[in-house]
Amino acid sequence: MAATGVVTLNANVTGGLDGSRAFGPITVKTTSAVTQTLSVSLSIGANTITLPSGTTACVLIPPNGANPVPNPAFSGTLTLKGVSGDTGIAISNTYPTMLSWDTSPSSIVINSTATGTLSAWMM
Repeated sequence: MAATGVVTLNANVTGGLDGSRAFGPITVKTTSAVTQTLSVSLSIGANTITLPSGTTACVLIPPNGANPVPNPAFSGTLTLKGVSGDTGIAISNTYPTMLSWDTSPSSIVINSTATGTLSAWMM
């Protein structure tokens, strides 16, 4: 029996110039979910995270994130990279980042400027 998975994103903004606004829900669903969580010890430089075949979504909990415990001593920057030489996309060292694919890559690369621990939840 295949595992099913759902990731739901909701957001509410209050106190803005136009009052309050709600975004979502945005839902990512799969009937063939991968059930894997990785704890990734980040080294300085490129860190390759191998994704299980069939991964639909990956939630990255950075070192200063609240799960499993905050690591407020992490002062580095994190960059999601593609091919060698790519300047990449900066991602938060505090807030989660969700990646999703129609066809998953075999791996992702996170460049870090400091050592720390990142959690990767795969579905």
